[in-house]
Amino acid sequence: MTTINEFIEDWIQIRSTFQRQIKTLESVHIHVETGIPATTTKETVVRLKVWVGELNKLLKEHAQAQNFTKVE
Repeated sequence: MTTINEFIEDWIQIRSTFQRQIKTLESVHIHVETGIPATTTKETVVRLKVWVGELNKLLKEHAQAQNFTKVE
């Protein structure tokens, strides 16, 4: 059975992967190497940053919920 802690570990790992991909896409001329237009690469970076932001919110909400539960 999966626990919330396992979900949180997965979310942290996913966030790290997205952050690494953002760094790569921003630092390397990936569109030149792959033939993908620069605009598509930039749009991908924007989407990844949104997802990282959502994961940060999710992690923060669960941290606050765990702290609330411990106080009760």
